[in-house]
Amino acid sequence: MDGGGRNVRDRLPTILFLAALVVALIVFEWYGRRFWFVGDEWNFLVRNRLSVDDPSAFVRTLFRPHNEHWSVLPRLWYWLADSIWGLRTYTPYLTAIILLHLGVAALLWRLILRLGVQPWIAAGTGAVMALLGPGAENIFWGFQVGFVGSAFFGLAALLLADHDGCDRRRDGLALLCGLASLLCSGIGIPFVVGLGIAIWFRRGLRSAVAIVLPLAVMFAIWYVAFGRANEANTVPRVGPSQWLPYIFVQGTNAIEQISQIPMVGGGVIAILIIFVGVRIRHDFRAHEFLAPMYGLLGSALVMSITTAIGRSSLGADQARSSRYVYLLAVMLIPVLAVMLDALLRRDRRAIIPVAVFLAIAVVGCFTAIPRFAFAQGQQVAQQKLLILAAASDPLMQRFAPEGNIPAPALSPDVSVAALRERWIDGDLPQWTADDVSRDAVRLSALVGLNPATSFGPIDPVRITGKGFEQTTAPDGCIRLSATEPHIEARVAVTPDSSVVISTASGEIEIASLTFAADRQHPVPVVVPGGQSTAVTVVAPAELAMVLARIGAAVTICGES
Repeated sequence: MDGGGRNVRDRLPTILFLAALVVALIVFEWYGRRFWFVGDEWNFLVRNRLSVDDPSAFVRTLFRPHNEHWSVLPRLWYWLADSIWGLRTYTPYLTAIILLHLGVAALLWRLILRLGVQPWIAAGTGAVMALLGPGAENIFWGFQVGFVGSAFFGLAALLLADHDGCDRRRDGLALLCGLASLLCSGIGIPFVVGLGIAIWFRRGLRSAVAIVLPLAVMFAIWYVAFGRANEANTVPRVGPSQWLPYIFVQGTNAIEQISQIPMVGGGVIAILIIFVGVRIRHDFRAHEFLAPMYGLLGSALVMSITTAIGRSSLGADQARSSRYVYLLAVMLIPVLAVMLDALLRRDRRAIIPVAVFLAIAVVGCFTAIPRFAFAQGQQVAQQKLLILAAASDPLMQRFAPEGNIPAPALSPDVSVAALRERWIDGDLPQWTADDVSRDAVRLSALVGLNPATSFGPIDPVRITGKGFEQTTAPDGCIRLSATEPHIEARVAVTPDSSVVISTASGEIEIASLTFAADRQHPVPVVVPGGQSTAVTVVAPAELAMVLARIGAAVTICGES
């Protein structure tokens, strides 16, 4: 009886971790039903869609970098999923990223156990990863199969290469997993560097070079042949003086999000540095069983440096991005588990603070899941309505220009023309809405930023309001010149007309639209100054448009 009870107690941590995986699957699937295709997904599905009609174009597109990332496996996955399900449902794309995330959590749990951490602590820290709400961007957004795939294959490579002596089969599989990590995204580079560090600590430099060098050569060949053609990388670069603050914010925020304890990030990082330094101060080979942990710490450092070089110009908020919290959780949770284990082995009385720490982290990460889902899901749901309306609504098909971008903020890669093509192919679901929502969606989708092409005379429009002077130019366009800092111009647009609004300086804000003379909808569209951009408004019926905060001069023309 005692043996049976002891056996159950021994298995209980594993059971609890597996229960956390099941809970995570159910919770992420439930809250993920609010999500749909957004952002870079449209690049794979529309702009750079793979097609077998032209094999050479298929290969060129397959190996083309997405931003700076080598994204072969994500492109292949989206091509396969698109061929089977189209865009009729997001469930397969969502389920794939959730299962991949759970695979990451399971591999991380196995790696923590490999580090000699007590099973209870391994289960607790593994549950934190499984229920990582602060990193939910990488779980609810199907496109992040790139980042999460790099983490999955990177962890698999670390576990396979973590052995003594010569095992060519495991090393060969580790090399393949390292290549797969690179083929998922640029995040594979830090994981490959970490793989080399781990093998060096465990088996020496020669073994590390034998696995990492072929991966480096393959990446270099791709970069020379394809990677330099990076048409989408427009993020400005800044000097080294801004890298360190970015790295500090990224690291401290990740620690605080993982632990769910504010204002502790800097202190924990300091303790981490001291802890690792003490561990290896005499002989860095003395603790070779911790080689995967050292490798992941190297991965974290490389990732933070590379993202700082490429993204620090975007500011501290970008450093706190959910996607980076997720990746740093993969890389830092093992060392946090080892630190908690060392504390508990040193003093058994520490069991209460360790248990409290893990409980706070697990519960806090779990409760962050619905917060993220509600905050982001609402935007995605509104964008879905805009896109489906632009593709399938008869009124939209009649009036919306084919070059219009229905959801420029979240999905700049998909135009009305591309959506209608997918609609005709039967690749999009039906959309339904009540009358008020339908009007609002139509109006929002009919208003969009477009390149200013050619303008022409506008039919007479009624413009009333205050704070501006109105003149008619020789080309037939109307000029509004502001006489006060803030104006309100009410523009009545006749049915079936198309109006282009632009400004050479300052900004234009379309504050609201009134459709069918009785329902008003806020449309917070802001147009920057410059003739290169304009707002196009297509009127399916008579509508009134309110302009506010206009620049020094606004031009209202017809679109020719």
